[in-house]
Amino acid sequence: MNGKSSLASALLMAATFGTTASAQAKCLLYEHRDFAGEVLVLRDNEHAKMVDNRGDGYYYRPDWNDRISSYKVSANCTLYMWEHVDGKGWKLTRTGQLGYISDRRNDEVSEALCACSR
Repeated sequence: MNGKSSLASALLMAATFGTTASAQAKCLLYEHRDFAGEVLVLRDNEHAKMVDNRGDGYYYRPDWNDRISSYKVSANCTLYMWEHVDGKGWKLTRTGQLGYISDRRNDEVSEALCACSR
């Protein structure tokens, strides 16, 4: 492998996987069960509300309202999910990964927070 190829490979790896533990800390929310379909990536302390933007500093993704079916959470992170925005309805606190959120909770998440330790 020549110098240019090595550099290109290193840059691709860094862009794909990050260069530090904090860069890799994230929560992945999937549209379908078994980690299929579109994915919404929440980084450390990213708080998403799946409603129209209210201009209060949160990350708004109305296109993700009631679409989450599975998730993967980095080892040093915790994923918090709520049925409705502003912390209303049921709340789930999760780590690890789950290929199907459950029949009862499938496609019902409207707010999520990814919180990671350093």
